[in-house]
Amino acid sequence: MKLDSTGQFQTHSKAIVTASYAIPLQVAKTKKPHNIAETLIKPCLVECAGILLGEGEKSEVKQVSLSSDTVKSRIADMACAVKSQLIDNIKTSPVFGIQLDESVGSANFSQLVFVWYIHNKTIEEDFLFCHPLETTTKANDVLKLVEDFFTAEGLD
Repeated sequence: MKLDSTGQFQTHSKAIVTASYAIPLQVAKTKKPHNIAETLIKPCLVECAGILLGEGEKSEVKQVSLSSDTVKSRIADMACAVKSQLIDNIKTSPVFGIQLDESVGSANFSQLVFVWYIHNKTIEEDFLFCHPLETTTKANDVLKLVEDFFTAEGLD
């Protein structure tokens, strides 16, 4: 928010907020450090806006928040939205199935869980979650991990 000429707070325009999500999405897709948005992308956008659209439009582009914290927050927001949509799709599916795969990372064993479900009359396949096994890799530990996730997400 910022103060307008009357001293009242006004919110950012919808376009500025939308842009502050579009750029972090691209940063996440490229797997680059979050600070690239503020140190490279934003200066390029501001420069291009000045050249192509005029000096007046540069101020609009400058309002797009692309700090590392903002990029991190936007990526987390998008991840939560995707997870929520996936859980909702699974809950509305008449049936679903899961597959567990074990992946050995550099620090610990992880369980990768994939899910198949019906959505819009087609069978969909998605990555559901990945959690490290903090104890052993016994079947009981794997079952507890999956059970805890299902309970937390309200899956039956």
